[in-house]
Amino acid sequence: MKAGSAVDPEGMSTTSRLTLLVAAVALAAAACSGSDAAAPATTVPATTVPVTTAAPTTVAATTTAATTAAAPTTAAAPVDDGTVDLADWRLTMEVLDEARWNDLAEETSAIYLIGPIHDEDNSVLELTAQLLPSDAIALDGDIGIGFAADVGADGLAFLTGTCEVGSFSLCSVVSTTAGGEIVTDDSITDLELDFHELHYDDDGEGFWSIRYPEIDCTTSEALPCVDVAADETMVGCVVTHVDPDGIVDQEWDLLEHLPADLWEFQRGNAVTWNLDPVHCNSVEVEDDTGLLLVSTRNLNTLFALDVESGELAWTFGSDDGAAALDVADPGGLLGDPGSEPQQALLSAPHHLVPLGDGRYSVFDNASDTERPARVIVFSVDGDVATIETVIEDATGANSGCAGSASRLGESDDLWVVAWGCSATGVSIMAADGTEIARVRDVDGTADGRRQTVDEAVELMVSYRALVAEPGLLR
Repeated sequence: MKAGSAVDPEGMSTTSRLTLLVAAVALAAAACSGSDAAAPATTVPATTVPVTTAAPTTVAATTTAATTAAAPTTAAAPVDDGTVDLADWRLTMEVLDEARWNDLAEETSAIYLIGPIHDEDNSVLELTAQLLPSDAIALDGDIGIGFAADVGADGLAFLTGTCEVGSFSLCSVVSTTAGGEIVTDDSITDLELDFHELHYDDDGEGFWSIRYPEIDCTTSEALPCVDVAADETMVGCVVTHVDPDGIVDQEWDLLEHLPADLWEFQRGNAVTWNLDPVHCNSVEVEDDTGLLLVSTRNLNTLFALDVESGELAWTFGSDDGAAALDVADPGGLLGDPGSEPQQALLSAPHHLVPLGDGRYSVFDNASDTERPARVIVFSVDGDVATIETVIEDATGANSGCAGSASRLGESDDLWVVAWGCSATGVSIMAADGTEIARVRDVDGTADGRRQTVDEAVELMVSYRALVAEPGLLR
């Protein structure tokens, strides 16, 4: 077990380099690339929060450190560029709709980010529903960069890749914020889990994750070599459940259920990486039906499967096989499908989430398309998926990778969207498409519409944004 930086239980997180200075000031309107007119300027009341600093804490490798606290001080730092300063993490916050932002003060949920994901000096951040920082724990170099996070029995937990290969990991570990600091359990390293998904059971003990097993394409019937040299290793997708004792008790291999026509489509996919033809990235269980929901980036398809039998119940996206849902879009919300048939509905999707009563949301990155990244809400009745809501990135940018969309509260009115590999960062969005507030990299711009993938990765704030109860870092 390894422990990370300490937290002041009476106030904010404390590390030798942690400084949170928050000052909300007048905000000039930002022109959005996808809009004909700029939003009206707004004025935000000045705000200060306690600032706490402490000397670094050193702990034994197998113990939990006692917290070290310094007396809190209060300081207001003027911000000249109309943003709230998120200090050491190269992040800024902007209020884009003052009235709705003020209303967010009534929301009790917290928003957790791990980032900036591209910076070695990253942190687990707790923000209020107004995107104001309330707590943080810095990640040190031994822990690495956190990816998928969820709420487990011991507080906030996240996966970290310990042996990364390209855009995936082959031996992730679980870190938690139990006791107000990072504690890492490396006992699951041998399970060879990837860091793209961590979804706990209702009791917070066992969890679902993903394995990317290495496969010799010359000997695999399910994974033929496609523009891959014979001596290169490809990776598949195995959805994995780990029980409370850290033992794999259930697995589902997507390649054993991949429709033949979908595999043929994948060969011409504009966003695929041939060594990683599937790239599973999210797994959730639907309580109402028991269906296991899986999102695949490089197949541009969502899968719902029966946990017990492994058989497909339905698919949504590029698959047009026997399990594919017909799509009804009575409001024309999806817009022009574009010229690439395999990207007409979804392009590099992430984070398929059940909303209850046969309704779902998914983050559509719109990678390598001319449309903005977006959140799609749809309902499934029989073999038909009906599009209910589409919320687009207000800047018009698409997203090269990663991302998530979660409701803020119990209704569909407000959403927390991590735009993934994009200059937009993380936004609070209204269902009507209004962007209320945004946290982004200090180097980001309001018009990140056509940044390259490499540039977009450098501007990514957090792999996902997790909405959960406040106080999980304490």
